[in-house]
Amino acid sequence: MKIFTTKETARLLGEATTKAVYLYGSNMGYANFGDILQLKNEVYYHQHQTKLIPVITLRFDAPYGFARHTENKHWYSVENICYLAKDNASVPRGWVELKKNIVMPQLLHVYGGGFLNSFWGEEMLEEIISVRDILGVKNYFFSGQQVSEGMSKTIYKRLKKNPPFTFGVRDKESLKFMQGNAKDFNVEFSFDDITELFQEWVRHKPSTVVKMRSSLRKTVLFHFNTTGYVNSSAESLQDKLRYISANTPLQCVLLQAYNDGSGEAKDTLQTVIAMENNFPYTSYKVINLAQLALEIKPVAGHYPNLAALLSGAKMAITSSYHTAMIATLLGIPSYLMVENEYYQQKQRALGLEIDFNKFMSQPILQSNKIVTQIEERQLWLKLLDKKLRSLDV
Repeated sequence: MKIFTTKETARLLGEATTKAVYLYGSNMGYANFGDILQLKNEVYYHQHQTKLIPVITLRFDAPYGFARHTENKHWYSVENICYLAKDNASVPRGWVELKKNIVMPQLLHVYGGGFLNSFWGEEMLEEIISVRDILGVKNYFFSGQQVSEGMSKTIYKRLKKNPPFTFGVRDKESLKFMQGNAKDFNVEFSFDDITELFQEWVRHKPSTVVKMRSSLRKTVLFHFNTTGYVNSSAESLQDKLRYISANTPLQCVLLQAYNDGSGEAKDTLQTVIAMENNFPYTSYKVINLAQLALEIKPVAGHYPNLAALLSGAKMAITSSYHTAMIATLLGIPSYLMVENEYYQQKQRALGLEIDFNKFMSQPILQSNKIVTQIEERQLWLKLLDKKLRSLDV
């Protein structure tokens, strides 16, 4: 693997006085709602809390990779971006390949997501190790990770010779797996790396929206993801849709979580098109969550008014962990569709494990677990601040 950046960033990283943090995680240049916001949240955290210069890492050939370099700087409020490319890739003219001998030892923050799983966990872990070793990073840590039981053993095996100083997980099952299979590691519960940004976004709602909610619940929010790793059954999805359209007089609002035209992700609009006449609604509104996520500017306090857009929702039926989370924080009862263990773990993490028929008979807001875990994250962040202050970076 090669890592390259601009001459200006390479020069900055080569200065002994530079205090920088490399950010590697779920957002590798694919415009997914949750992945965009996790990266933005951690950029903001380091800019304002640790005072380290954030250097984000994206894949060269991703849809929102090197080709969107200027936009990426604007979207993420950063000046410094590294791109990961295959060994045989040509470094773009005027750019510099980063190597251990020209980069000062800095800090690597592997921020959250659900990528340490049986689908692509080993590939991602190898890439993390390559980034760490190529850059000669002395200190590194993980946060907000959902880990499968099998991957917890692989993580320990691959990282035990040079372990992270902290391994933060976003759900209690991941905590159990890592504590059981990586006993030498400092494993901690960090909850989700999107948390502070979501909290701010929820706060940016006018009081009129709150008053409207109780009396004007006229819509149902839908988000679909029928990509292979979600393992969605077309029949199961169609059955749910037919039941909802036949039994509730609610208008349909579609939530698009991917702003990616590559065709790799089969998100809401792609799924609706694929269903053809099996989609029971002939009229619907679309809200592009991914585009809204790109437009959020935490540094400027700019948050598009999502609360107003969703204020009339009676319920949310979704295939997205982060869509279910933000809907719940906005006071909208949410059902997270699951058809494999990967998504069952997500469902349990948010406290949304409920039978579909039971949920439909009485859509009730289930937010207690999320609120408690937000409080636990606040305590964890204080501990992390102490650790980072004690490091030589």
